[in-house]
Amino acid sequence: LRQYLQDAVANTASRLTALEAAGVVDSGALGMFLFFDGFFQQYLQGKVEATPLIELFGGSLQLVSSYQAKKSGEYCVELVLKAGKQESVSAEDIAGLGESVVVVPGETETKVHLHTKTPEALRTQLAAMANVVSWSDEAIDPQLHSPNTTICAANQIRIITDAAGSLPLSLAREHGIILLDSYILSRDHALPESLFQPEKLYSLLQKGEKISTAQASVTERNLHYAAACAQYGKLLYICTGSAFTGNYATAKNWQEKNVAESVFEILDSGAASGRLAVIALLTARFAETGATATDVTAFAKNLCRQAEEFVFIDELKYLVAGGRISKPKAFFADLLHMKPVISTHSDGVRKVAVVCNRQAQIDFCLGKLAEQKEKSQKLFILLQYSDNKDLLEEQVKPMVRELFPDAETMIVPLSLTSGVHMGPGTWSIAYAGQ
Repeated sequence: LRQYLQDAVANTASRLTALEAAGVVDSGALGMFLFFDGFFQQYLQGKVEATPLIELFGGSLQLVSSYQAKKSGEYCVELVLKAGKQESVSAEDIAGLGESVVVVPGETETKVHLHTKTPEALRTQLAAMANVVSWSDEAIDPQLHSPNTTICAANQIRIITDAAGSLPLSLAREHGIILLDSYILSRDHALPESLFQPEKLYSLLQKGEKISTAQASVTERNLHYAAACAQYGKLLYICTGSAFTGNYATAKNWQEKNVAESVFEILDSGAASGRLAVIALLTARFAETGATATDVTAFAKNLCRQAEEFVFIDELKYLVAGGRISKPKAFFADLLHMKPVISTHSDGVRKVAVVCNRQAQIDFCLGKLAEQKEKSQKLFILLQYSDNKDLLEEQVKPMVRELFPDAETMIVPLSLTSGVHMGPGTWSIAYAGQ
């Protein structure tokens, strides 16, 4: 049956003119194959060996270089509506607002998927009809071509890292970085963290809902390693520190049984969150210069030694919910308005300070940055937000730029793995010399 399904997917490449011109199989058929393949894997308790898609379908997963698609200018929009100004919102109300419309009504909320060329105008229209409680839009056309084909042309080694680093999927794609996801688990969702909406996460946490994280299965991780090796040939996996996850041990075990270290090299970064993102991103940029694999690995190891991060936690109750600290300790700390400052190292999380308020957090941040003044290299600074992007854009970043006008300063979402455990109000700064 599996072979039958595989053949059916492979044959879709010649069923439609557009697919034949692009040299790829149908994505919907491929998705159904993945669903049924996973189902039978579970049903047969692993008696049929899982195989990476790149081995099953080869080049038909990538657009041929000669393919030129017509640009649609459309955006794929996913949203959730809640009745507000009208008693309810019907499918008929929405049907004429875009293409490929799918409406899933619920008891209190309505989920909508559609394509439009004017997402902002669409949002305004819908807001007049109901409360837009969740929204995401993504340009469809950029997905037709790999955004990193030209950038990574000189790479002698490709970078893999964990999505537990504060590295947005769009930024990872821009630099050809492969992200390996953990999962965010809520009552209604179990999604890879790079696909979970931050706004939804922090809203659920503030409502008191139980949110947790989980590693991908060993089988899933092994399939990712195998697929990446088959596709790119030479890889450096900069993984989350062993003090935080078992990713290094899992990857090392697979590598020893399947490929040479020269093909799949694994580096225990000793880092997480923004510090991991800084190491992976700067290493990927260095790889783009055409540096040798040996030099890229040495560059990454040096960053692991020198990169710094300080995380500013607003409330301790989320660490309590995750079992990181005891309830009495959190109660007295919150009662006294104590806000810990923590840092990640190879031996785990260290508490480096305790401050009383938001301004004290900012002062501590600027003080640590000021210590870098004596060093000659240009800084790369990564500011990370949870549900407080405005704080970093309007207050923290201008102060950082005043202190280090020549530094490259970037604002990104805090890793959702970190966000689950540390909660709303958390923010962080990570930095390293370039």
